[in-house]
Amino acid sequence: MLDFSAAKERIRERVDLVDVISEHTPLTRRGRNLLGLCPFHQEKTPSFSVDAERQFFKCFGCGAGGDVFSFVQRRDGVEFPEALRILADRAGVELTSSDAPAKVGASTRADIARVNQWTAHFFAKRLNDPRVGESARSYLAGRGISLESVHRFGLGLAVGGYDVVLKAAESAKINRRQLIDAAVCKVGTNGSVYDTFRDRLMFPIRDSSGRHIAFGGRTLVNDDAKYLNSPETALFCKRKSLYGLDLARETIVSTRTAIVVEGYTDCIACHQYGFTNAIATLGTSVTDDHMMVLRRYCDTVILVLDADVAGAAAAERALGVGLKHGLTVRLASTNGAKDPCDFLQTSGAKEFTSLLNSAEDALVFQWQRTRERYDGGETQTIKRQVTTEFVSLVAELSQFGAIDAIQQGIIVGQLANLLELPAERVRGLLYDRTRRVRPQVVEAATRRPDRPRSAEQAALVEILRLMIAQPGLYAQLGEEFDADRIEEPAYRRIAEHMRALATKRGGFDLADLLSRLTDTNEADLLTDLATEGSRLDSEAIDAAFVSAVARLRESAENRETHRLTALCRQTAAGEPAADDSDMRERLALVGRRLAGRRGFSHARAINEFGRAE
Repeated sequence: MLDFSAAKERIRERVDLVDVISEHTPLTRRGRNLLGLCPFHQEKTPSFSVDAERQFFKCFGCGAGGDVFSFVQRRDGVEFPEALRILADRAGVELTSSDAPAKVGASTRADIARVNQWTAHFFAKRLNDPRVGESARSYLAGRGISLESVHRFGLGLAVGGYDVVLKAAESAKINRRQLIDAAVCKVGTNGSVYDTFRDRLMFPIRDSSGRHIAFGGRTLVNDDAKYLNSPETALFCKRKSLYGLDLARETIVSTRTAIVVEGYTDCIACHQYGFTNAIATLGTSVTDDHMMVLRRYCDTVILVLDADVAGAAAAERALGVGLKHGLTVRLASTNGAKDPCDFLQTSGAKEFTSLLNSAEDALVFQWQRTRERYDGGETQTIKRQVTTEFVSLVAELSQFGAIDAIQQGIIVGQLANLLELPAERVRGLLYDRTRRVRPQVVEAATRRPDRPRSAEQAALVEILRLMIAQPGLYAQLGEEFDADRIEEPAYRRIAEHMRALATKRGGFDLADLLSRLTDTNEADLLTDLATEGSRLDSEAIDAAFVSAVARLRESAENRETHRLTALCRQTAAGEPAADDSDMRERLALVGRRLAGRRGFSHARAINEFGRAE
């Protein structure tokens, strides 16, 4: 197993940033870089740039930037240790236990994932057993689920006694603590340990990278709980999880559209019939967290409702979460069929395509329902009431006062078209309904530090920027570039990393610097500086460097001159002074420096402080 630094290096060698980002947003070659829509904020004009050669990304809209580790941190909403683990799994790099973050109970998240993966394989073997899995396979055949789909989604079977999984796992050297932390087993009131799932068809739940995080189980006997999901663990949060996302992600990104269904078999059936951008919500309504995940991959969500679902309530919920996250939500209903799985079996792919194509925009659907409550009245009073009620609903559902300015503009434009009102009138109505809360700026990945307050600080930051663009410049300054003199903490930390790398390795590059940063805000700042520097050619960098170094040296001389002048004045005022020879040397230095300035002769400089002698 590798230590922390070696693991990062190995991951960087094996994982291409372009490949990782392309799974979430299409990239197009623009000169030396690649360009696409930013996966971290809503935009219509691409501002997300990827430097394939230097392996860093930068969004010129929201400011997000960094390397592959920073990208995964933002994508999955995790801290650096978890991003490291995710990429290590992808690269096939084994980490040492010291690289893991704090444990949950006795098990890390990686332990839980491994236990879940082992359990999924155990359940799959049970389903494939000619005798044990016969009835479950018959049920799947009756639902039209093919053997290929069974294998692709990793379906399995939990059947037998109360401790079948427990005993098999212990035989495989998996301890009880890990089984309990993974929620594969539970602890009874009397302290006994037993299997969480029994007599159920099992649906392994995986995250977007294919890691096993939990299970869903459908009863095969008369159980009041038809479906049962794993309890939440350190690895599994139901409101954030989407079934089938690991298999659907590529198509969702390429089509910019996600089909959202409710059940496991609905999702599997969609994939089987060619609708491979389908995902399921684990039997819950679409949540804010679901939309935060989906906005990374698509622009449109088609919510396919079961025939027995209350359309108005579902539309209202979907509209609210969609508006807040900048997604177009469309609604389709499987009228005449129990659920999408049944619909596909009875009507086929062609009819399902028609159903999706005719899906209605949730905003339009809600507008029409609001008008229907007023019996389609056309008087000015009724129109005003309908408009007021609808705008109030949209303001409440979208949390209009709390979302960013770009998303506010999108909602204003949609309502202006729908209500046939000027955009500014609609904006005013929305502000009235949100107590005129003013819009926020676009969600910024980080705040750029304030402009340096002195010539010396400006020179230090400029030199830092140029050395990031051309690392060989660092050796020309050496200790003269004092990182400790940089006042702004964010700049200083980058300079400290630069110094540490130069001391340890004799040099550095941008990838080295990025790999030392675990804070996404610092990564954003570093990529800002790198992007600015990349716009200069080598001659311009050299010229700017010479100028900045000259300013830095002048600032240092001025600082020393002011210090010595202050000492001289203290002595002239009768305060304790250094010995005469030391003071004469100091005065001579001050004199030489002052004499070098226009209109200030050496004699005058000495005269100025003659009393100090």
